[in-house]
Amino acid sequence: MIKEFKKGEGSSFENLEGQKYQRWQEAIKEHSRIIEKINNTRDSAIDKNEAGIIILSKLYPLLSEAEKKSSEAFGEWREAMREASERDRKEIEDLKKSGKNEK
Repeated sequence: MIKEFKKGEGSSFENLEGQKYQRWQEAIKEHSRIIEKINNTRDSAIDKNEAGIIILSKLYPLLSEAEKKSSEAFGEWREAMREASERDRKEIEDLKKSGKNEK
């Protein structure tokens, strides 16, 4: 299924799921990029107090926003996957019902 996300194959529902997954992955990458920037700022600073001020005033708000976006994107992807699971379950039930009706 993940290969389908990357290739853009499958139904429009699968593409929607893939888009939600991609958005979540991009949010995770942004979060990681900010953490790396925080670590680099802390590690390269001569004045650790100044580094702390920079991290708290400039980078921490960005990190908080990235965490929020990542959480929202994960929730959207999880909901899309839940809906896909429900669609699949219903399709299987419908196929079972139609198979019984044919006999």
